[in-house]
Amino acid sequence: MGLMQKQFADLITFTRSTGGGRRNAQGEYEWLPANTPRIDYDPVTGECLGLLIEEQRTNLLAFSNKPSLWSSPLGLIYTEHGAYKHSFVEGDGSGWHIASHPAVPVTVGAQYTLSLKIEAVGGLQKTRVRLGTSGSGGTIFGLVDINFASESITSSNGASSARATFEGGIARLVIPLAPATHSTMGVGFYSGDVEIRPSNPGQGFILSELQLEPGSSSSSYIPTTDAQVTCAPDIATVNELSPWYNPEQGTLFVEWVQPAVKVGQQNVFDLNDGTTSNRIAGLIESKSSIFQSRYASGGSILPNRSAPPAVPGTICRAALSYSDGAQEFAFNGAIFGTGAFAGTLGLVSAMRIGGGLGGQLNSHIRSIRYFPRRLSDTELQALTA
Repeated sequence: MGLMQKQFADLITFTRSTGGGRRNAQGEYEWLPANTPRIDYDPVTGECLGLLIEEQRTNLLAFSNKPSLWSSPLGLIYTEHGAYKHSFVEGDGSGWHIASHPAVPVTVGAQYTLSLKIEAVGGLQKTRVRLGTSGSGGTIFGLVDINFASESITSSNGASSARATFEGGIARLVIPLAPATHSTMGVGFYSGDVEIRPSNPGQGFILSELQLEPGSSSSSYIPTTDAQVTCAPDIATVNELSPWYNPEQGTLFVEWVQPAVKVGQQNVFDLNDGTTSNRIAGLIESKSSIFQSRYASGGSILPNRSAPPAVPGTICRAALSYSDGAQEFAFNGAIFGTGAFAGTLGLVSAMRIGGGLGGQLNSHIRSIRYFPRRLSDTELQALTA
């Protein structure tokens, strides 16, 4: 059949009942209206990262984008530094140099993740992130010391799983915390890594995209000014399969950014009839980075096929092919599964992108393609390499 140019909305039904944040092509953070797809960009390189798909998340820090409502900073002068950035610099005198967000209620035994961006100003070499029953006092849950000169971090207590990336002088921190042991949690930021010392006027940091959310992984920033805010899940669905879908044979290819490990599977795509009886899907297993295929026809379900774990943040490619009585599965240039089933995949009715039966992706879909024939092993390997 001939190829025709189609707009996103002509092919994909997209919903999200709330607004959602992304980086635009200029690298600037912006909040998009409800039901608007989030085509996301790298803030440093400007590269298009793809369609951002996330499950429902809540920023528990009610004043993340309104530090004027925080506890009065000690030894620091606060100023706005753009719509979503906040500057804290040291004044004169000795003593504490800390800014802290008020503590918020948390559930004992539950896991939470803190994420943020922080940038040194005025020659600051080090800063410290402190988590505890309050931002500046009480029981400490975790400490993370950031060394801007060496672009490294040192973490301790319940923040030992913290990780950081440094780009353009900005540190992006993701801190999965040990299960909460107290019913409140606050976060504080020191200028320097020593609690009490003489001031260095003009030194300090710029803070942005501060977020505390339930779970073991982070999501895109949700701005808050006076209350906690929830971002609804992104739902992308292809509801019209005619005329492009071939029930007799075909190949589905998808390229995505491998998400962080989390509890619960993450579906990359799922073509099904609303049940697991007729289905071709690719997903990432719960608590792992293992990609698996799912095939079923007329209630006949093939054994799951698995590829080796992939590193979170890397680009992955998979292709799942099928024909009457057979299926094939390729991942990152290698064949990892073959199998046979009776019948065709003619009863499927819709395809979810970044979601489906059992789980929602938390990452970027970079590309998705369909071929109305079963590709050969050589073609599958070349396509996914």
